Amino acid sequence: MGGTVDKWFRKFLKRPTQAKPSYIPGNNARDWNNYETGFSSQRNYKEAIRCYDKALEFDPGDFSAWHNKGMALSGLGHYQDAIGCFDKALAITPEAWNTWEQKGLSYERLGRQAEADACRKKALRMEVKSHLND
Repeated sequence: MGGTVDKWFRKFLKRPTQAKPSYIPGNNARDWNNYETGFSSQRNYKEAIRCYDKALEFDPGDFSAWHNKGMALSGLGHYQDAIGCFDKALAITPEAWNTWEQKGLSYERLGRQAEADACRKKALRMEVKSHLND
């Protein structure tokens, strides 16, 4: 069964993208982050990255743009570049447990298990801490 699921998932990831979102972004980071949403959901990571880059032109300190650009780069298999984006996001919001988790996944995919484990441990500590503060 695992092989069938893997085959289906690979086929799912390669499916053609849909039409571009109809939203036209303005001249600010928030608009470009919102515009991108359609591209990521369609697995059009290259276009999503272009939108994140535009958002970062307006606001280089935008945590979401850095985190999501890392996610899109991971989707393309560019794990080392994704780690760089996650590092920039974590410099802005160091307690973002989901970013630590994604950074760990990128390290794992690069075969760097010790670094992956360290990130996952940090992610778990941050997640527990965030739930205690709720």
